[in-house]
Amino acid sequence: MAEKVTEAVVLKRSDLGEKDQLVTFYTKDAGLLRLAFSGGKSFKSSYLGLVQSFNWLNLTYFQGEGLGKIIDVESKYNFPGVKNDYNKLSYGNYILEFYYLTGTAEKNPLYFNHLILSLIKLEGIERDIQFKKLMVIFNTAALSLLGYPLQLADCDNCQALSGNKDYYFLIDEGRFFCNKCNPASLNSEHSVSLNKNQVKFLLRSKAKGFGADKFPAIADNSFNKLNKLLLDFIKYHLDLDFKALSMLDLYR
Repeated sequence: MAEKVTEAVVLKRSDLGEKDQLVTFYTKDAGLLRLAFSGGKSFKSSYLGLVQSFNWLNLTYFQGEGLGKIIDVESKYNFPGVKNDYNKLSYGNYILEFYYLTGTAEKNPLYFNHLILSLIKLEGIERDIQFKKLMVIFNTAALSLLGYPLQLADCDNCQALSGNKDYYFLIDEGRFFCNKCNPASLNSEHSVSLNKNQVKFLLRSKAKGFGADKFPAIADNSFNKLNKLLLDFIKYHLDLDFKALSMLDLYR
């Protein structure tokens, strides 16, 4: 089979035998891709510095019937501002772990672009509160791209994001209901109360991700609530637990 070329981000490396390594990439043209890195444990490898977590590469590889093999890599960008800052590195590890656990071997260029833009935005963060805002936008947009969009309920009152009404988000249904609705599960353990601007922020994140030109103003402590809601939603629907979360301060 012929060699293939794609853009890729290194998600993870692990040992493969005595001399080689297994490298997991998320790629623009092949989704999640695991390849053998021959001699990856040797300091003499010419690619050792390039095949590191977070590195954005042009990747040439061979994929036969079994495990594929790295042929060549060319660096595009390695996000030094993320790697050299403890807080950015911690949040970056969550992003990579999210893609490692949710990625599939299907082409999804929009999902790949979201990964690149998320890392670019992470590298540019200057204030602590921006980490929590980034997490809300990242998770909401990623869920939408994976087929789990947060949605308004169908009633006219819910659809009209105007007036001073409150909303409820039902984690099990993935929908927002206004306080004039009364679904049977509104007062269940899976119900979270939200104000109008919090709902608008989530819907804007879902529709535009980091490409949105502006977001509705919400209080800084709102990000704690929205992050908990999103992680509870991910746990309920995707049944995922993230090791990287232990290093993050999302709720204080």
